[in-house]
Amino acid sequence: MSPERSSFRLLPWMVMLLAVCSTPLVSGKYVSIMEAIQKLRLTTLQQALTTLQISTPLANATVVLTMLAPTEAAFDNLLLNLRLTKQQLFANPQLLRDVITYHLIPGTAYTTPLLTEGMRLPTQQGQTVSVTIIQRSPVFQGYPFDNFARITKSNVVAGKAILQVVDRVLLPNMNASPAPVSPPPPPLRTSPPPPPTVNPQTYSLYQSISMIPELTSLLAAINAAGLADVLKNPALTFTLFAPTNAAFNQLLAAQGITLQALLAHPALATILTYHIIPAALSTGQMNSGQILGTLQGGGLTTTFISSGALVVTGAQNSAVALTINIVAGASFMNTIGQVLMPPGLLLNPPSPPPPVVYPSYNNLMEALTLTPDLSIMRSLLSVNPSLVAMLSSPAANMMILAPNDAAWNAYLAQTKITLAALIGNINRLVQVLSYHSASGGGLSMEVLATFPPANLQLPTSLAGKSLIITTTNGAITFKGDQGTATIVSGNIGGGGRSYLHVVNGVLIPRM
Repeated sequence: MSPERSSFRLLPWMVMLLAVCSTPLVSGKYVSIMEAIQKLRLTTLQQALTTLQISTPLANATVVLTMLAPTEAAFDNLLLNLRLTKQQLFANPQLLRDVITYHLIPGTAYTTPLLTEGMRLPTQQGQTVSVTIIQRSPVFQGYPFDNFARITKSNVVAGKAILQVVDRVLLPNMNASPAPVSPPPPPLRTSPPPPPTVNPQTYSLYQSISMIPELTSLLAAINAAGLADVLKNPALTFTLFAPTNAAFNQLLAAQGITLQALLAHPALATILTYHIIPAALSTGQMNSGQILGTLQGGGLTTTFISSGALVVTGAQNSAVALTINIVAGASFMNTIGQVLMPPGLLLNPPSPPPPVVYPSYNNLMEALTLTPDLSIMRSLLSVNPSLVAMLSSPAANMMILAPNDAAWNAYLAQTKITLAALIGNINRLVQVLSYHSASGGGLSMEVLATFPPANLQLPTSLAGKSLIITTTNGAITFKGDQGTATIVSGNIGGGGRSYLHVVNGVLIPRM
């Protein structure tokens, strides 16, 4: 065989190899971090780096780090939650520096395949950012106020650095003092990164609880129940749902007892073991509808609502997870906003709170039909047979906010729109109705009232649109692009895990 013929026969394999090697693995490629930020139009981030005088080193093409780069919308949401203007944020250099450097992970350029469940990434600010995996994608978690930041544009190459563009600004724990045993974060450097590693966590569950200020009541309960020695073993493979101090305070108020009485109660160990799963499970290993067996013997049901937050439901109540996947030795810990009560247990039986009985129907359409003062809502729904069919299914698994007749009449009077005109604009009507619903079961008033601050925005069935939830003196209010609505009659069962809440206002999305 001649060399020319041999070369001709090898050419297809060479073409295939070149095609594989040229497959893009990154979202973009820039000379430096600052060039990437400028080209991606991350204006507020660019201004913050310039204000803090750290833009110059980040313009160096040889800097090795990972940057979590918040979008403009992420900064807008931060300012809303902090109740600050942009000028006020930039006028507070310490806060601005803590926030921005909390998004810089020096020393290693992490692409998404290198980010795994349970990693704790040391930041330039000094604290760590946690990594969890939700629906096969890495999600970053800061302090509980901030909860999750999801990647919107991944693996942006900027010189020797990597940018992960995220949809939320993460916040460190502003009240935390630096741990004396922790080394300072490595400076920005230009040498090649070492292979990525994850520092092993050697703390036991007991040690981890004792280090978190929000868990002092839980620590006292563990000591009183005689569980301390068991939980000091770092080799335990447990999952602990850890109620915060606020959760214990709610329990004490509801049961009419003091903390001292609780610590002396014979059912204390029963309550605590109801929060322990005898297996080490990260939230990435949990599924909606999964029942987890506890050491107490009962079961807890996990649900992931549309915002991504985890809701844990016991026999008597539900709790929203505030901080997830805290690694403690071979175990995992998730802090929660309520103490979960085992089946049939009352701490103060002589004066139990009167049970509240809510109406319950076979499906949401039946609930809408049989609930008084919703005739206009029923008329609007009836023009769209597909909506009626969906709401008539017992498996709809969603929440509906139904404006009452007074709310619709007030809206029509204010906008000078007739009911016939509203019904005639089918596309706009479907948008408005979708803005009053959210997918995912279990969104009772109790769950809505315990949302942590980071989850104040509730995604609706209208794509890209959310409602802001506030709870004041027990009243749950939703704020839309236009209008507010407060629940006046809620927890109306609509089949399965669906709920209907009657509200006193109409919410209008801007499109």
